[in-house]
Amino acid sequence: MSKSSNRPRYNHMPHLDLAEIILLVVIVVSIALAVGFDWVYQALLR
Repeated sequence: MSKSSNRPRYNHMPHLDLAEIILLVVIVVSIALAVGFDWVYQALLR
């Protein structure tokens, strides 16, 4: 009982959290880079 209850919780939660955090960071960084690049490009054009 103890093993069955402990294993899925410990195996599932951190893995999902880590994946979500990595995905969120990648999305935020990519958006920030795109916006920053766009801003620099417009600044250079002016």
